Amino acid sequence: MRKTQQPARLADENDYGGWEALWTDDALYWVPVDSAGSDPVTSVSVIYDNRRRITTWLSQLRTGKRYVHAPPSTMRRIISNIEILGLTEIGDTEVGANFLLLEARARGTQLWGGQTTYRLREVAGGVRLSCKKVVLVDLDQPEPHSRIGRTPAPGTSSRNSSCRNQARTATEIGHVDRGLAKTGS
Repeated sequence: MRKTQQPARLADENDYGGWEALWTDDALYWVPVDSAGSDPVTSVSVIYDNRRRITTWLSQLRTGKRYVHAPPSTMRRIISNIEILGLTEIGDTEVGANFLLLEARARGTQLWGGQTTYRLREVAGGVRLSCKKVVLVDLDQPEPHSRIGRTPAPGTSSRNSSCRNQARTATEIGHVDRGLAKTGS
């Protein structure tokens, strides 16, 4: 269960290198725009990133010039109700958990909550995240900053809500500016 709490701690401490190291090479990070987890290929997503997009986003954060993170937020997450959901067809362990996140910024304090589904994979050197899906509780409420997504490029194949079939190219992914604060890490 430690692997569900470690990403939260690393994100809270702005340890982007440590957080990035948790992901597999074929990782998928998805925050659907609705609680049903509509198909991210045909529907808008808050975040729908592959490993390459995760790396690009974190590289931009490290510059200190990312508007959404200037100045950086102070954040703390609480991860609870951790439950092993089972094994996937490729042997990843699927784990569910609830989270609350408190974000303090110059514009005020924001409370985020939701459910996270992790897919954990044993690889040489330990256990890594192959997929993370975050469903926010208040999806129907406006955010204090932009939550606009884009659908992936036309002609891509469908993915279901438990992050199966993760192989994809960078052209299949679309997203708009967002931060760790919204994602329960």
